[in-house]
Amino acid sequence: MSVASPQGDRNVVFRFLPHVKLWQNKPQSTLRVWAASYWQQLALVVEPVVVSNPYGPAILGTNDTRIFSSSGVSGRLVTSLVRYHTENVSWQLGRSPIWWGHPWGSSLIQSGTTPTYDHFDMRLSFNDFQLEILAGILGSEKTAAGDRIRRNIAGHRLSWLPDHRRWILSVGEQVLYTGINRSMEWWYLNPAVPYFFTALEEDEEQLGYGRDNDNSILFAFGRYVLQPQLSLFFELLIDEFQTKNKSAEEFPHSLGVKFGVDGVHTLAQRDIYFAAEYNRIANWTYIHGGLYTNWQNRDHAIGYPYGPDVWSTHFQAETWLSQNILLLLETIYLKKGSNHLATLWAAQGTMGDPFPSQPVTAYKIVEIAASYYNSWGLLKAGWSNRLFPNAIAFGNFEQAPGGLYLELQLVRGIGFTI
Repeated sequence: MSVASPQGDRNVVFRFLPHVKLWQNKPQSTLRVWAASYWQQLALVVEPVVVSNPYGPAILGTNDTRIFSSSGVSGRLVTSLVRYHTENVSWQLGRSPIWWGHPWGSSLIQSGTTPTYDHFDMRLSFNDFQLEILAGILGSEKTAAGDRIRRNIAGHRLSWLPDHRRWILSVGEQVLYTGINRSMEWWYLNPAVPYFFTALEEDEEQLGYGRDNDNSILFAFGRYVLQPQLSLFFELLIDEFQTKNKSAEEFPHSLGVKFGVDGVHTLAQRDIYFAAEYNRIANWTYIHGGLYTNWQNRDHAIGYPYGPDVWSTHFQAETWLSQNILLLLETIYLKKGSNHLATLWAAQGTMGDPFPSQPVTAYKIVEIAASYYNSWGLLKAGWSNRLFPNAIAFGNFEQAPGGLYLELQLVRGIGFTI
């Protein structure tokens, strides 16, 4: 829910952020315009984005609104929100990235990298605890018969952050519920009633054969600060938690786990930021038997960016060579099974199946780069074989060829007071 703060006494800020990346003979151009206005506890933020094709679906989502189609670009309003903040209560209404878990960009719960969706998010802080309530509308889908399937999302989490700031621990649940023109339901807005009560009271939208249109997920995550520059973090996710008299072999629980460490290590009088993590997401995690109830939005994963049926290791290291030059090394080793976020649910009776499911595809993703930062932006050059994560999450089993790239990001801004 973070929104950049005003600069000095200026309460209206505009930033123009043109970006171009030259890689594999397919230039990727992006133009972002970021505008914000602040007044006491209120903030208003708007950010339209225009992307050169064919990168629109990979960056903005498959259902992005195409503008100036004759010019070969796609555009979408990725941020548009109003936010109110006080010491104990804050809320935002509109569209912006949602991030639940650790760390940003690879959380199993909500990574923050899916195409943004319209939502209402409220946080209530009391003593060392914070309660967050989320309700939103994802991109809709259409059946072969032409029926519109409305896709809604809701969640709440309770976080414990003591005054000593040595740890944070959160528990919660979220649900993705769908149906033909199904509206948002008050049941899922109640901050005190667990979502699995809908199953206990048989208030879900049923499809028959024991399936429904309500895909709920339980989760927990936390971080513990061992030293000022060293932290451990974890995530646990339980999908398909059974509340009825069904055996685990018939309808198995689907799990996701993450363990990681990050911090700063000083070597030869140079600070090196590092992060390492291990992820394991079961064969049928994020996949559900309802109407478009898989855990995705606009053909991008809502949770772990590479989707289900996968295990991976991730390592990243960065260090400043000078005040302006940053070096980056990032590696991801990933084994992906045959299930992906467009797979139809068929988990019944698969308790003893191998993980990942056969056939398995291995990915070795590497990026090495140097970035030069200045007041006008940054210039970045390096080597990479990285695919867009949504390609892997939706069953693209081809390894991207490696190649050199050059990236330029400009930043121009103006501000004034009204």
